Amino acid sequence: MSGRSGAADARIDFGFIYSRLMSACGYTPAEIDEMTLHDVLGLFAYWRDYPPTHEILKSVYGVERRPETESRKPGYDPSGIGSLIARFPDGFVPAGEGRRHPGGGPTLGEQDYRAATQP
Repeated sequence: MSGRSGAADARIDFGFIYSRLMSACGYTPAEIDEMTLHDVLGLFAYWRDYPPTHEILKSVYGVERRPETESRKPGYDPSGIGSLIARFPDGFVPAGEGRRHPGGGPTLGEQDYRAATQP
């Protein structure tokens, strides 16, 4: 759970909770889904006195959590592929009539594409 620095920041970091339970206990996301908040809080309370090995090693070696980089933030898509997938979910990008590929050949229209891919 994320720390409280103000009322607006009091959010539960589910990604952190799931990652911690998966790495320390070997739980799958489905197993974590079955846990109650009471189970999770009890386990975290236990870990305050008896932390998992990887957290002890993190402390011993002084490993700090890096600030989230731009590439790890939700919605980061420098290639723009996400918007193309959302725009053309079936993978077919229709071409206008009379347009040509850069190599000079005609583009396949939707009917031509379907005819070429039908058995």
